[in-house]
Amino acid sequence: YLVVAAAVLGVLCGIIGRNLLSPAAIYYVNYFFSKVSETILGLLAMTAGPFVFFSIYNAVLGVGNVGKFSKMGKSTLGHFLFCDVFFVVISVVTTVIVFPLSFSLHSSANVSRDTYSSIVDAIFGIFPNNFFGSFVEGNIVQILILALLFGIASIMMIKSHPGISECVSTLTDIVGKIMGWFTYLLPIVIFASLATNIINGDMSDILKVWYMVVVVILLIILFYVAYLIIASIKCKVSIKKLCKDTLPLAFLSMMAGSSTVILPELIDNLCSKLSMNKSLARFASSTGMVFFPPDAVVVLTSATFFCASVGEVKTDISWMLLAVIMCYLFSIS
Repeated sequence: YLVVAAAVLGVLCGIIGRNLLSPAAIYYVNYFFSKVSETILGLLAMTAGPFVFFSIYNAVLGVGNVGKFSKMGKSTLGHFLFCDVFFVVISVVTTVIVFPLSFSLHSSANVSRDTYSSIVDAIFGIFPNNFFGSFVEGNIVQILILALLFGIASIMMIKSHPGISECVSTLTDIVGKIMGWFTYLLPIVIFASLATNIINGDMSDILKVWYMVVVVILLIILFYVAYLIIASIKCKVSIKKLCKDTLPLAFLSMMAGSSTVILPELIDNLCSKLSMNKSLARFASSTGMVFFPPDAVVVLTSATFFCASVGEVKTDISWMLLAVIMCYLFSIS
């Protein structure tokens, strides 16, 4: 409700400001709101890296031993990564149909050197070469790899250093709490963006976005329904039970603005209502927050092809290939 209220208030203030403010006042308003938005988004970016690092680090520690992590990790990570591939493919096919592109087959026979270099760089760029550099650059995939390395190394040392697990768990809760605070400031960014765009008269592209929003909502609903059916068949649990025991928490997570806020509650529900082993619940829920974001896949692919369509970007097969790879990597991030 805060997001809706911020959007409505932003539109109203934008309309009033456009008719009442002088050009000088508009400059001051634009500058102030731009700084407010940059600061809030910067705070979120600052905590995103540490949160992913400690969440995955803590999840790996919760598994208990390297052998168990190997089996559980391969199954869980493989499942999440496969689902993301599936979501990317369906999203790309749908958005290409809905948002027509200026597509050319002429330049697609030979992938350009720049495109080839971009694809190779994107793939090998997931491996860090500087611990602090990954956090400074906000490279979430590199941070994820660091967290896995730290987690596995800590499991091997946990007998001689039993306090590691409690320390990492506490740090995860602290960073998650701070990130939750900053997440609640996002309605201010929505308010500021809408108000300044209306004041400046830059509404043509914003008015076109509703089409993309409808596509995104329909795709997300489709994915969750399909996933419920697949989970029901695979786990031999009725769809009614899955909906009753998991959907209320899922909706609470989405409405809270950040699943980090309710991570402990999510783990407790997985154990109590679905009879899941606690170490598996900790690992799957923390890992799933990073590796299983179908909504992120849909938003990224829809936004990419929507902007290319509106901007009349000249595309070819090499462009499409690079776009799909980048959407997949960023959705994991």
